[in-house]
Amino acid sequence: MKLILGSSSKTRKMVLKQLNLSFECIHPDIDETLLNNETVTDYVSRLSVEKAAAVLKKINKDEHFLIIGCDQVAHLDGEIYGKPENHAGAVAFLRKFSGKKVSYICSVTVLNTKNTHMTSGLSTTDVIFTELSEALIEKYTRDESIFECASGLKIEGMGPLLLKSFESHDPTGILGLPVLLLNQLISEQGLNLFDFCQ
Repeated sequence: MKLILGSSSKTRKMVLKQLNLSFECIHPDIDETLLNNETVTDYVSRLSVEKAAAVLKKINKDEHFLIIGCDQVAHLDGEIYGKPENHAGAVAFLRKFSGKKVSYICSVTVLNTKNTHMTSGLSTTDVIFTELSEALIEKYTRDESIFECASGLKIEGMGPLLLKSFESHDPTGILGLPVLLLNQLISEQGLNLFDFCQ
């Protein structure tokens, strides 16, 4: 059996590599448009399922895989923030987040190709930003590669310098691939992440 990460995210790859897991990556390439009246949890849950399903269509059905689909967004005052499209977008996000509590909501789906059994779950990380000056926002958005990160917060880079605190039951949740949740979902498939160690 093989593990497939349905993502091209460098950060998610890093999480699995740090666990010494053997896996391959396939980009799901789906439409991530928010639907009318879709809640933030409905949105990320739908996308994680659709990403896993999209990868399923790209693989050899005769082999046995566990496919991981995941999605993460930031949520503030009823608004959903995905990846910034450009520098101006990243600046606008951080101006709104300055001094505020922002929730980062991640959905993970595990799809077993042997029986098409699917398990999904959510992980939330609440982040409090410091008061961000224009100079700090400009330096961060110019110096850091942030355009593949939810709302532009790259926690594995300079991102922690923007924060006052963060709270989560899973310390890896902010990275967009919460390991505790992933292990739980794989255990619901009757397996364990240790089964995929190199």
